[in-house]
Amino acid sequence: MSQPHFAGAEFSVIGLGRDGLCLACIIAEAGLKVYASDPDRELVYLSARASPPYHEPKLNELIKKCMNNGRLAISGNPREAVSKSSAIFITTPPTTDEAGKLDFTPLQDSCREVGMALNRGAVVIVKSLVSVGLTGSLLREVLEEASGFKAGKDFHLAYSPPRTRPGRVLKDLRDKPWILGAVNERSLAEASRVVGLVAPKVFGLPSLRAAEAVQLLEYLRMEVDLALANQLARLCERLDVDYGEVRNVLEKELGNTGLPKPESQTLHQLLTETIGESPSGLRLLKSARLVNEEMVKLAVKLTKEALRGCGKRLRRSKIAILGVSETPDSESARKSPVLKLLPALSRARAQIAVYDPKHNYRALQSIGYPAERSLSDAVKNSDCIIIAVPHKEFRQLTPKKLKTLTNMPAAVVDMPRILDGTAIEAKGLVYAGPGWRKKP
Repeated sequence: MSQPHFAGAEFSVIGLGRDGLCLACIIAEAGLKVYASDPDRELVYLSARASPPYHEPKLNELIKKCMNNGRLAISGNPREAVSKSSAIFITTPPTTDEAGKLDFTPLQDSCREVGMALNRGAVVIVKSLVSVGLTGSLLREVLEEASGFKAGKDFHLAYSPPRTRPGRVLKDLRDKPWILGAVNERSLAEASRVVGLVAPKVFGLPSLRAAEAVQLLEYLRMEVDLALANQLARLCERLDVDYGEVRNVLEKELGNTGLPKPESQTLHQLLTETIGESPSGLRLLKSARLVNEEMVKLAVKLTKEALRGCGKRLRRSKIAILGVSETPDSESARKSPVLKLLPALSRARAQIAVYDPKHNYRALQSIGYPAERSLSDAVKNSDCIIIAVPHKEFRQLTPKKLKTLTNMPAAVVDMPRILDGTAIEAKGLVYAGPGWRKKP
């Protein structure tokens, strides 16, 4: 990383959500003084005690370390934090109103607080999900009105999309390149110097709008790639080809087509609102979503067929579902496709148990999942195991362990195709998955 004249300066992060607090720690870890602030008193209280209301691996330990060495200060006074800073990151996320529309009022409020205490020559970087054009119009106006300064002249204004995933925010901030757009070339240069202190790599774009569009287009591509991967799996079934073998070649030689389900319902909502007036774009998104949602029906179909192979019926069978997160090795579960799978299985009066190592089982129970405390509790005496999410822990399941835990003869329905179907069937279990072809 470069060491520009911002080295030794003081920074602030406004917003103590998952992205904001992790970013503050990354800045402090780089040896810089950072003030992390939020108007939410409870969030400030919990964060300052290294116990924020969300889990990120190793975050609590990093908070303690950065506070103990004096590089991280957490407070409920954003203006005071900004007044001490030469660079400010605004990470306040949008909320959703009663009609399901995104509401950027909290982000506007944060910009107003920043503007009220902004120093001349400071760099302001918005790092929150926004609609295309918002930073250069509404947020710029709020900052200029509150500060009395002009963006691009008296202070530098830039935007960087938050390309992080729940449960992997620290890793993503450390490893993923940062996309950066600014109000003019000078602001881009200054913002690049700031970001260069903490980012592994910076990709500068010629405008704010271009940077704002990146995350939406990236999300749409993920949806389409996932739909393509799902369709390829179904096609392989018709061609009597094992998709697992074909996928290995596609991912290694032709680029990854087996992407996980895009993780953000907020992103989906924003993309839907953004391209709502573009018939071609909306058709593309709806078509991809339709294909991906059909995988729930396929999971039920494969479960029924696998149980029949065991001489059993879905009715009254015990089904263990492994994984409810929206993406591998992450925490978000409120919009998981498993929520659509549960009623489909329940209608057949199946007994369902759910386990996910990334979630507290009581928290899952509170949002409607029949969750168990451990993998063994969920799988014990089950007639069928459905692997729904390719968490790292599930990749390590052995055929011997599966056989020991289940009510033999039992079935394994591997939706992400992460296990060795041939080895599993060699142990007497029935294996099924999208595009699976049993070896002769």
